[in-house]
Amino acid sequence: MQLREYQADLMTGLNDAVIGRGIRKPLIVSPTGSGKSVCISNMAWKYFQRGRRVWIVVHRQELLQQIGAALKSWNIPHGFIAAGSRSSPRELVQVCMVASLAKRLAGLEAPHLLIIDEAHHAVSKTYLDIFVHCQASLTVGFTATPERLDGRGLGDIFGGIVMGPTVGWLMEHGFLSKAKYWAPPMVADYSGVATTAGDYNSKQSAQVMCRADVTGDCVQHYLRLSRGLPAVAFCVNIAHSEQVAENFRAAGVPASVIHSGLSADARRDAVLDLASGKIHVLTSCDIINEGFDLPVVTTAILLRKTQSLGLHLQQIGRVLRPHPSKSHSIVIDHVGNLLTHGCAEDEREWSLESAKRKKSSPSEPPTVQCQECYAVYPASAKACPECGDVREAPPARETIISDEELQEFTPAPRLFGRDLSAAARQCKTHADFAALGKQQGYKPGWAWHAWKQLCEQQNQRSKPTSEPSPEATSGSSATPPASANAGAQPSVTASPAGAVPTSLVGRLSA
Repeated sequence: MQLREYQADLMTGLNDAVIGRGIRKPLIVSPTGSGKSVCISNMAWKYFQRGRRVWIVVHRQELLQQIGAALKSWNIPHGFIAAGSRSSPRELVQVCMVASLAKRLAGLEAPHLLIIDEAHHAVSKTYLDIFVHCQASLTVGFTATPERLDGRGLGDIFGGIVMGPTVGWLMEHGFLSKAKYWAPPMVADYSGVATTAGDYNSKQSAQVMCRADVTGDCVQHYLRLSRGLPAVAFCVNIAHSEQVAENFRAAGVPASVIHSGLSADARRDAVLDLASGKIHVLTSCDIINEGFDLPVVTTAILLRKTQSLGLHLQQIGRVLRPHPSKSHSIVIDHVGNLLTHGCAEDEREWSLESAKRKKSSPSEPPTVQCQECYAVYPASAKACPECGDVREAPPARETIISDEELQEFTPAPRLFGRDLSAAARQCKTHADFAALGKQQGYKPGWAWHAWKQLCEQQNQRSKPTSEPSPEATSGSSATPPASANAGAQPSVTASPAGAVPTSLVGRLSA
């Protein structure tokens, strides 16, 4: 099988990290739907061809089956280290459930290559035991979102980031489906919901979301915006997901529930029913946030408010895979996650460092919705850029009534990859960088950093008299995006397009 060009570029970036920079534990960050299973299979095939052992570690049964299917498509003989799966200990390539592998480490010889899927989970003791056993192995992590809700960084595990393409670039080039976002002018009142383990308390959230007069009628909004199209609804807990499914069935929409309390066969049957059109809506509690690969699914219904950017992006990512049957994906947000975390294609800067704990008081969201024209724009702006309406201080939240209409959530246009680099090269002054940064939604510190870097490149050691005021940069920790700072350490950035693909065979040291 042939890699897509951006996947080959990603492998080139991995080569550079391991061989050029000596990073023995690189973390590959690539969006949901970009083909991580293909890249993993490509790496496994190359090591298999050289007679070297590979372990691919996952944390869910669905991921075990998904990786196994990908290896089979590459004609790679493999075994499983997992409860209830066939054991083939002589195979060089093993797909492992993390819990089962941790229990059997004593009798196993460490692999030459250790691959960790969904690597943002890799800080738990179970994973750490595996890392200790595999100290001499080349370890490569894969994740779409290297951010944890508890704020713990991945820098203690991984030595550097290898960046894949952005969601926006994949959308622009047809590798992911473009999305239309819909959100209500107001959201459910979470002011009385406590935070437990870094996210909204599940029981209290369910009490809020199970009230139809607060959430709005998600069934009617589905019928209006996505009637008959396959959809997944992300719910708070099992009871909530069952209630939502029942509401759909009562309205004549065939629906089923999938959650961890069901058997693997029952979960698989529910997914197959959605794929075949037997049901139109599948409601879920956590189980399909990761490892759910069904391109035909068009609509995501967000019914669980979260403080986790990673969870938000994982949920939206479930419907972004392209399919001939859909011209675009649809995201219907009943809980305000879009206003808090933004759209899937927004540019983001990832880091291995630990994040500071969020303050208990809510901060201003990154985007707000105009109450006159319903355009969505950065919260830092005083007025709507579309209609000029001046934004007033938000009033105290009120209980939402059930007949609130959803409004389309339209993200501001973004530049990606070479387009962004070309725009940056046109900037000659700090004001130019500030204007570009404002257009792209970056913090003021980005303009300062980019302008300073330009001055250094031109050997202009003295600062111009028109340098930005301290107020414009104080307190900002922003850094330029990967495409404008390709040489940053320790991260390694692989350009999503334009690089000459380089084979991984014989280049990765084991």
